[in-house]
Amino acid sequence: MNILKNRRTRSSFFIALTFFLLSTTVSAGIPALRKINVHLFYADVKTSFEEVKVAKPKVELAVRWLFEKNKLNHDYSRAVDPGASFENYWQVYKDRWIGIQMDGLGEFELIFSGQTVVADEQEMTQVFMKFGEIWKEVYWEEGRVLGYQKHPNTGEVLLIQHRYPCCSQYTNTLNRLRMVGIEIQSLKKYFLARDEGMKGNFFPDTSIFRENYFELKDTATLYWSDRKINTGAFLFSQSNAIIRFAPKSRYKRLAKEDGSTYVMFIDPPLQEENELVNPANLLQMKMLGWLIDLP
Repeated sequence: MNILKNRRTRSSFFIALTFFLLSTTVSAGIPALRKINVHLFYADVKTSFEEVKVAKPKVELAVRWLFEKNKLNHDYSRAVDPGASFENYWQVYKDRWIGIQMDGLGEFELIFSGQTVVADEQEMTQVFMKFGEIWKEVYWEEGRVLGYQKHPNTGEVLLIQHRYPCCSQYTNTLNRLRMVGIEIQSLKKYFLARDEGMKGNFFPDTSIFRENYFELKDTATLYWSDRKINTGAFLFSQSNAIIRFAPKSRYKRLAKEDGSTYVMFIDPPLQEENELVNPANLLQMKMLGWLIDLP
């Protein structure tokens, strides 16, 4: 009788474990918070590339080179199917490619933004640069291109890319990509948010981009939303408090709503133990969030 009971117990356990693993697998590739308003984070962003993109036939010719040299790891490419044809690949992926002279010099750069795997919701950003007769990948990152800025002094095209969270993650990075010489330089802005599971109003309705900076008078806590939450804020935290900043830390005020101020910190946060973020990873990033009850 005990043997039968133990078998039933083990059987129930394995059924439950299998269901959990299948559920985890199914939800593992589901992105969170892909739709954001880029104008809240950057001034003078254009979301249409009509003014800066090169003619599609030039782009198609360059992508064909990558395809035939087996430099692409996308569905319908030869990395997936050795017998694949470019015509089939181009029919599926042509709207995900664009050509832009990012630095205004020499050959244009090839930018891919979208799903590399048709059945996967996760998008990727890739940038290819031409060296003589050869195209090489110089940038690869999860996420998609939201738009671009024109550099006010040089006229360079600066791409704005959003690396959004996946699965149970909650960290977002906004990357401003600039072509310098033969490499991509990235300036990063960082914030916490996701579509579901996190409480609060993450963003202001509009932002104002002023030149002046402010300094903290005292140590202050940055929150991911505009009201303090002390219970059930997220799966990993009861509170919506993210991290603290030291006195004299510099920040910009982007918006003020009902006593809370949406800010962007220029200086890094305090390097102290934290359950939500790793402060050491934020030394070179600008951080976005809310200061509550700021005078």
